[in-house]
Amino acid sequence: MARTRWLGVGALFVTLLAWGGPLRADGAADNDTFQDFIFNGCMLAMTKGIAIDLYAQGNHLMPANPNLAASFLQGRPGTVYMKATAQTVLIIAQGAGGYCTAATRVAPDLAGLQQAIDAKLQGPGVGLVFVKEDHRVLGGGPSTTREYDGKIGNTPLGAKMSIAQNSLPQAVFTVYRKSQ
Repeated sequence: MARTRWLGVGALFVTLLAWGGPLRADGAADNDTFQDFIFNGCMLAMTKGIAIDLYAQGNHLMPANPNLAASFLQGRPGTVYMKATAQTVLIIAQGAGGYCTAATRVAPDLAGLQQAIDAKLQGPGVGLVFVKEDHRVLGGGPSTTREYDGKIGNTPLGAKMSIAQNSLPQAVFTVYRKSQ
């Protein structure tokens, strides 16, 4: 199962790299949107059972085109929405297998973004515990994946935050339900 999740993160990075088209990397507001996708979209989907469809409607997100959705979901059932800004493209996807992913193609200030997400994941109200960090080369640049574990209410969760620092900096966050 863990190997499948690693392959999934790699596939997401390849999908992010394939989007094409230059985008500027200067949007702090996009980092806020990415965090909102994580904490008000994905985390609520996994802990409260609120489908990302409702989150997407409330935030005026567009359904992803079928090719992008199929690539993100790796042929599995699920739902994918996106938001394009002048700086980046943000995606939120919920798979039928009990996981939710938020991704951004061009993420400004990756170090600050990772620190902010890390603090919220381990802070009050969420309380996940850092498990490990892995460093690799992906897409010609360094990639870091941080893993977390814990319970929110009665829901056991695992989470991964991956960032790639290559010509198109990108971030991917996945939270998934763990068996009890």
